[in-house]
Amino acid sequence: MLNDLRVDKEIAYINDVPYTTGTSIYDIVKLGDRGEKVDYVKVTSGGDIHKISNGCYFFKDAFSDHFQLKIKDIVGGVYYGTRFFFIFRSDGTVQNISSSIPRENKKYVIEGINGIKDVYNIALDTNCVLRDNDNKLVLWTAWMPPSIVTTLEGSQVKLYAHSSTPHVKSGAILTDKALYHIESGIDSIAFPDNLTPDDIKDIQVITDSNLFILTNDGKVYARGRNGYNQRGTTKKLKPDEWNQIEYPEKIKRIAAGNIPGLFAVSESGNLYYHGYNEGSYYPVTGRKSNISKPMKILEDVTSLWWVNNPQGKTMKSFELDNMLLFLDNEGVLRRLVNKHAWGGNVKLAKKYPTMIPSNVYEKLFPNLIMNKEMLLSFIGYKCIS
Repeated sequence: MLNDLRVDKEIAYINDVPYTTGTSIYDIVKLGDRGEKVDYVKVTSGGDIHKISNGCYFFKDAFSDHFQLKIKDIVGGVYYGTRFFFIFRSDGTVQNISSSIPRENKKYVIEGINGIKDVYNIALDTNCVLRDNDNKLVLWTAWMPPSIVTTLEGSQVKLYAHSSTPHVKSGAILTDKALYHIESGIDSIAFPDNLTPDDIKDIQVITDSNLFILTNDGKVYARGRNGYNQRGTTKKLKPDEWNQIEYPEKIKRIAAGNIPGLFAVSESGNLYYHGYNEGSYYPVTGRKSNISKPMKILEDVTSLWWVNNPQGKTMKSFELDNMLLFLDNEGVLRRLVNKHAWGGNVKLAKKYPTMIPSNVYEKLFPNLIMNKEMLLSFIGYKCIS
């Protein structure tokens, strides 16, 4: 295949080169060299970047071209506020290392744990889960550095997903024993249809709305609100009960962001969608209203990357602050058009429901492999701009 795309812990790997979203959906930021595994990244509203990779903390300010190695031999880190970045060490201590005020750089011994073996960044900032040397899982928050919030059931975090909207603490955590949903608090919830943690392949969340589960055998389950039919049905459903979404074939990948809807790729490469579509938001559907059951909208899709603006201010702007990128079966990176693309030209959007996102190509170049179609589009874009 021409190109390869995979998404892991909110990091997109294009041909094994790590990228994330910067201060807008078109500000795609390269995080390292080919083959580098990034464990955590936070891009601030000013464009500074904090990164944890290979047991080290790196920092790059908005005006620099290169990351600077700041601290070695750490287990992980988490961003908080405007001048706080906490790092965790294996001895069970945590310290803010980004403030210029000495008293704010105090090192704390975290109570109630035996060292730190792993850090799971279950949120964009502030909160994380720690695993100690006894395989005890605890929820930690930057609000109370010396303390733990609660203990989680299990000895390992298998999967997690978090909100794409800043300042909203929505998310989910799957351990080897339990499933937790994070909204106003953190609650343990029952698995659908007697599933076990080993049966689950992926989890996705929509801010203040939904939790989705993809199983190893290609089934998808949903819970939460259904105001836009994002649970794949028009039935009246209780938010705290699961329903299985009825797809006509097995699903291998799902993607959700700040739009209340779900994209799902089947094993045969068909892309399905259901949920928000008011005013024909996705022209490819040929509908002007919300999609109440899975609709096949594209074929020959291999991978998905939901790109959203983590600096978006409110949910009212959610339509403008998102972009779905995907690879077709030839490895061409394309964008699914919404009604704001093509300058809001509805006729053009209906005629061309997908596009070559040349402004994104500019950020991925030269690590994106180009064919003739991609290259011609990119050259045309560069000549115009």
